[in-house]
Amino acid sequence: MADLERALRKAQAGDKENLEYFYFKFEPLLYKHSIVNGRFDEDCFNELSLALIKAIKRFEPKNF
Repeated sequence: MADLERALRKAQAGDKENLEYFYFKFEPLLYKHSIVNGRFDEDCFNELSLALIKAIKRFEPKNF
């Protein structure tokens, strides 16, 4: 099992450290997509953050 897959499995099992690893990898993208009409939208950022965490938890790699 690859290290990335191991980290993903741990994150999905609720390991906070591994979940944070994936979250912080995508955080710049969350900020980028939270700009609405030229301004940072905190509600949008929070919704995107929640969606990312849910996606991490249900992601199922086909061929790692």
